Amino acid sequence: MAKATVWFSASGYGSETRAFRTRDEAVESIKRDAAEIADEHNGEVVDYGNGEWVVTSRGGEEIARWEIR
Repeated sequence: MAKATVWFSASGYGSETRAFRTRDEAVESIKRDAAEIADEHNGEVVDYGNGEWVVTSRGGEEIARWEIR
């Protein structure tokens, strides 16, 4: 059974829920995905420190969001 569930949503990518065995695995996956999407769109990753991460464009538009639930 999954110990951590991540909800993901992004413009052009759709949305989905992902299950991980541990919270640490979920966080590492989010960090990899967020860095990749930020690189593709010349954006930046914002870690809110509360289980939410977003990638924003340089203009401040939200591109993608992850939430650990």
